[in-house]
Amino acid sequence: MIAVDLHLDDPRTPIGACFETDLAGITAIVGPRGSGKTTLLRMIAGLTKPDRGRLTMGERVLFESRVPINHSPDRRRMGLVIPGGQLFPHLSVRKNLVFGREEGRRVGVEEQIGFDDVVALLDLGEQLEWATNRLSPMQESRVALGRALLMQPEMLLLVSPDSAIMALLSEIVTLFKIPVLFTSEDREGAARVAGKLLVMVGGAVEPIKIAKKAPTAAKKSKPKPAAKTEPVAAPKDPLAGEISTVLTAKVWGYDSRDGLTRLEYAPGREISVMRDDLMPGQEVKATILARDVGVALAVPEGLGYPNVLEGIIGEITPHKSGLVDLVIDVGAPLSAQVTKGTVKQLGLAEGKTVYALFKSSVIREELVAE
Repeated sequence: MIAVDLHLDDPRTPIGACFETDLAGITAIVGPRGSGKTTLLRMIAGLTKPDRGRLTMGERVLFESRVPINHSPDRRRMGLVIPGGQLFPHLSVRKNLVFGREEGRRVGVEEQIGFDDVVALLDLGEQLEWATNRLSPMQESRVALGRALLMQPEMLLLVSPDSAIMALLSEIVTLFKIPVLFTSEDREGAARVAGKLLVMVGGAVEPIKIAKKAPTAAKKSKPKPAAKTEPVAAPKDPLAGEISTVLTAKVWGYDSRDGLTRLEYAPGREISVMRDDLMPGQEVKATILARDVGVALAVPEGLGYPNVLEGIIGEITPHKSGLVDLVIDVGAPLSAQVTKGTVKQLGLAEGKTVYALFKSSVIREELVAE
């Protein structure tokens, strides 16, 4: 059992959190932005000192303001992961992970979570030798999570994990036998994963019952008479004749912060789509019309394009209509359609590095049949 009774007299976000949770399974703390969730996890991890209170984990007292006792973060053995990952930019993915393992060894912790097990679980095998600046935000989160696991923590603390990581939490608890405490603004999403749900508002924490839908008996209905039908011509495909790209991609998860789902179509290459009903691990075909793809020579600022893919022009095909078809290698061939004026203005040529731009709303997704 971990027993939390921590208080912080911060005039901006005062915290008075008092709760207990088991040292097993998954617990979620949900609440609006600014309610103190991240600060609370930092206090539990030992990175922010409370003004008063007590924190115990099993028989160990980690913080006691009256004695006083205030164990350092490494002695508390909490694996804290926050958005952004906080990876070491001068180290490769492998060396970032090894750093976590060495930290665990430095404090004399028995190694129970293996390097290969973490790499396999988080699907990081192909990225081990990468520099961290090649990683997508979701890959950064997985590397940060892997580093925290390799520190051999007694508890995992996650600040607003994305849905791809949330989908792994049950497996982490089962494989590595460590409890998880995470924060989220998405109550429904947290309830699907957590065994215990707490709500934090104004610095205070209260438990919530996780509602389970009771099965409902099927209602008997009278059979309706068959309606007369006439043969109907098949509707025309609205995309017929359009130049497009079809990318086969894997769903990494939904990010409630921007309302977009991330799809990985090649190692380290992602696109974002406006869907919230896709499950991590599902395979989809994403269709992007060439006329919906813009081209730029640099990453634009202040424009609403969630998909900005760096690539190299492989083919340029002009037409009498004045349009020019481009094929851009962005980890997979991507078709774009621009005017001859754009080609001249930007100096587009085969072999030139460009940025392909398109909105998440223009992508059409279709699940791949299993």
